[in-house]
Amino acid sequence: MALTPQPPPDRPAGWASDLVRQAFEREFDAQAGVAGNSSAEHAKLQAAEQLASRLLAGLSQWFGGAGTLALASRALSRATREHPGLAAICLSSPDPALGGLAHAAEAHGAAATVDGVLTMLTELVGAMGRLVNDELAAVIFARSAAPHPRPTDGAATTPAPPLPLDQ
Repeated sequence: MALTPQPPPDRPAGWASDLVRQAFEREFDAQAGVAGNSSAEHAKLQAAEQLASRLLAGLSQWFGGAGTLALASRALSRATREHPGLAAICLSSPDPALGGLAHAAEAHGAAATVDGVLTMLTELVGAMGRLVNDELAAVIFARSAAPHPRPTDGAATTPAPPLPLDQ
């Protein structure tokens, strides 16, 4: 019996969407706590931008700037099919970062822009899962998207524990 190769799924598995949504909700809660008089939509846009920036910076440590840019470009392209307003967003290099979010939100609305960014991040995590495997992609996402505590007293931060590669 010969196995027939299956094409990659058109949409990432639900686990990727769940990870991104949970990280976004944590980021939004943190933004809402410091946003003051900002509207909820503005705080959501800031949360999505902050999450994307942290994720792209963190992934650059794992995959390098060029690798992260390639993964993010593909994810942005795929997400733009569903969210045409993302066409106003650009990725910079050599250190991948999203630009044009404010312009996209102005032209298409903050809620649509946030949904688009979250779709892009879900596509990115799904691509990582296909590249390395879902479990390792989830660990890399969690490490890359997590807020990095800044020492307040000049003390060094504790390095992260090693990845569970042998489990």
